[in-house]
Amino acid sequence: MDIKQGFANTTLGKVNYLICGDPCLPKLVLLHQAPSSAEMYRLLMAQLSNDFCCIAPDFIGFGNSELIADVDHSIENYADSVMQCLQHLDVQDFYLFGHHTGASVATYIAAHHQDVCKQLILSGPTLLPDELRAKLPDLVVPINANANAEELEQTWQKFRNKDATVSEHISKREFNSAVKLGTGYKSAYQAVCAQDVAQQLSSITCSTLVFAGDRDVLQPYVDDALAVLTQGEKIEIGDCSTYVCETHPERVAKVIKEFIR
Repeated sequence: MDIKQGFANTTLGKVNYLICGDPCLPKLVLLHQAPSSAEMYRLLMAQLSNDFCCIAPDFIGFGNSELIADVDHSIENYADSVMQCLQHLDVQDFYLFGHHTGASVATYIAAHHQDVCKQLILSGPTLLPDELRAKLPDLVVPINANANAEELEQTWQKFRNKDATVSEHISKREFNSAVKLGTGYKSAYQAVCAQDVAQQLSSITCSTLVFAGDRDVLQPYVDDALAVLTQGEKIEIGDCSTYVCETHPERVAKVIKEFIR
């Protein structure tokens, strides 16, 4: 299984993407969390490449895509960068999977592009209570690469504590992604919290599956998302965290393949 990298020129800037699988197979688009990138999907893509042509873009401003100003971080712009990337690849319709921030973007796309989104899977949907939306962005402290060793160590521990059971490679990649984002990291959380997720979820017409691992911070809000979906389903995925796509790629792939029909 050969994962290839490419770039799409969009009106927002250059967008990086990973792609694998026979292009004649059904298209499955995978949308990453913050501060991550398409790199979080390499193991999952390997599990899915016999059944789908998998496409994992980096949102504009993330990963190897072009950086953007803080004020340009919005769910709408992330979604636009994905759609323009798919147009570049001549994708006519697709199945859609989003995790955390990626679930926010996937929700937006499914609500606004119902003619091309065939089915939707949300891992950690972001229908958050108002009090959490109000305070969540302030919990994100942008990482200053020039900070002293003690400050960097404290920030590193915060990333490590998201799930200390995963390999340090994952934690380091996420830490470095946050450093690259700079103040855009907080802007991404502000974008998620500004989104009218309830309205968008309620307007989605395609069948939608929602889930979150038992140790996922968004697990308490899965039922709220399910309640507003018109064609929603829920599945339990067990003892997993925010890194479920990398710690349990076989399990997530099985969920995807059993749901898409």
